[in-house]
Amino acid sequence: MIPFYLLPNLTFLEFLIYQIVQTLFHFLLFILLLFGGLYLLLRDKSQIERKDILSTGLIVEITTAILAFFSSFFLIGGAVSLVTNLIIGNIVNFLILYLKYYEKDRISEAKIFLLYIISFPLPYFISITLANILLL
Repeated sequence: MIPFYLLPNLTFLEFLIYQIVQTLFHFLLFILLLFGGLYLLLRDKSQIERKDILSTGLIVEITTAILAFFSSFFLIGGAVSLVTNLIIGNIVNFLILYLKYYEKDRISEAKIFLLYIISFPLPYFISITLANILLL
């Protein structure tokens, strides 16, 4: 989700449609890249659970929506609140992956960081680009 002040020329309905489309793109891309990252990093492919990946995707989207909602209340300014939102969002997303998938005998901390690099920044930017191409 993108804070409202970053798309100032949209009406509320246009902004809502944009957010829904961008969130759906992000959710699908995140799930695909998380599954792909787990597939590459785990030796035993039977350890990959689809329900676990879907629940992780839902948790990430809910926390992203909450952070985007609260970032609209920042009165500091656009650039500062954007950077703050990105830093807090990245820390929270990394913690979600770490708490969900870290096990010493299954996935190490280095692999969790690599999984984060594979599955988080890319879907965010691709989903924004796809939503912009589709709607704006």
